Amino acid sequence: MDLQSLETWILLACVAVFTLSAAVTDFRTRRIPNWLNLTAFGLGLCFQAWRDGWAGLGSAALAFSLGFGMFLVLWLIGGGGGGDVKLMGALSVWLGVSLIWQVVIYSTILVAIHSAFVSATKKDETKKETPLPVPVSDAPGNGMPPNDGRIRVPFAVPVALATWIAIGLTLSGIQSPLAML
Repeated sequence: MDLQSLETWILLACVAVFTLSAAVTDFRTRRIPNWLNLTAFGLGLCFQAWRDGWAGLGSAALAFSLGFGMFLVLWLIGGGGGGDVKLMGALSVWLGVSLIWQVVIYSTILVAIHSAFVSATKKDETKKETPLPVPVSDAPGNGMPPNDGRIRVPFAVPVALATWIAIGLTLSGIQSPLAML
């Protein structure tokens, strides 16, 4: 990423608006609206086509299949919400394969840290086994999931943080081993 180019500033601004909107909405309601994901996805495709033409669209399609595909599998086995799947699909179109890999790994680490902290600080009245973290963005009803003992994480928050960690490392020139994936 070259901070001297207009393309980089457009990408950073759009990703900032998307990740902040998704994180705030998911934190407040435990939902990520479809219109937000679809808008980010469509704008990301337009951006990639404008920047690199057909090659940009091809790269976006590859990144989308990776980001969306991994979280679709997670959703199918009950490990996340549908909004999380769409969030990662839309974000991957903007970030590309290298950065989306980093976001997936960093966000997973952040969720694990959060879950460990919550588990360690939570009063353990029943001495049940440690609940598994479950990103939830598609909870029914008022958006708040039922209390079934699992630690619920508004997944757009760690995704937003992970996105900016990955972008910050890239912009600073720090070579993360994850960038080689």
